[in-house]
Amino acid sequence: MAKMFGGKESKAEEMSEAKAVKSGKVSPKQYAKAEKAEGEKGSMGSLSKRGSALKSGKMSAEKYATQKYAKGGYVRGADGVTKQGKTKGKII
Repeated sequence: MAKMFGGKESKAEEMSEAKAVKSGKVSPKQYAKAEKAEGEKGSMGSLSKRGSALKSGKMSAEKYATQKYAKGGYVRGADGVTKQGKTKGKII
């Protein structure tokens, strides 16, 4: 598990984490603990809920990975706040 959560922050790494939770290799609680150790912001409860959503299929691995990453990297808006989709560098 440490190998899975210790890689470079990328869409591929997030996809592998989500697939591991979905397949049952990692429990939602283990997922939350590992994400917190990576420096993810949020409470353990919210991270555990995300893990449960991945496990149950309510959130797909693809959707999870694209929440943080767009076509090539981490997406941030002009104001420094993470944005979803194609708002890279635009003030909304």
